[in-house]
Amino acid sequence: MNNLAGPGGIPAGFSSPVHDAQATFRVLLEAMSRPGKRLSVPVQPEVFHGFPDAALSVLLSLADFDTPIWLSDDHRKAVLREFLTFHCGCPVVEQPSEAVFGLVHADINPEMLGKFNPGLPEYPDRSATIVVVAESLETGNGSMIQGPGVRDQAVIRVAGTLPGFWKYVAANSAMFPQGVDFIFVGDGEMVCLPRSVMVREVLCT
Repeated sequence: MNNLAGPGGIPAGFSSPVHDAQATFRVLLEAMSRPGKRLSVPVQPEVFHGFPDAALSVLLSLADFDTPIWLSDDHRKAVLREFLTFHCGCPVVEQPSEAVFGLVHADINPEMLGKFNPGLPEYPDRSATIVVVAESLETGNGSMIQGPGVRDQAVIRVAGTLPGFWKYVAANSAMFPQGVDFIFVGDGEMVCLPRSVMVREVLCT
């Protein structure tokens, strides 16, 4: 049974908010410093069936009043919006360009990715981070990557992504130091792809 904490039956989120957020944040730091390495999400909140539990762990650890979030159409359920605003205080915005974080499904139209903020030449750190929800991080289309934090080279695969998604990711990496960062989550795992890492080859199945 879900633990309900908010008005209208909003799920409680982390059972120990400070401890669980810190544990998840530590794994996020490691994942960002070691792009392409799959790591287990240490704590997943109790939410309603069908919600992206691991992705919500990431957002509970990162989002706050100063980080607007954009939800793709398949994630725009009223309860999810209420969950994020109740637990994180983050505003939910209508346009990707206004968001610090995006929560999208792996099969998102690649054209939508180009609407997120890539930062400015003088302020590249103001770019968005996109959390991508997938069923698995073991199969599907992906890319071969190389760069800071990657030993030799690594392969990222994300089930459900379209070939055009990875073409955008390759173009995004070519924009460095501008560009968005990616956090992929699926089946209780996460893998990160910061904009500093180069996409050497797009892999499509």
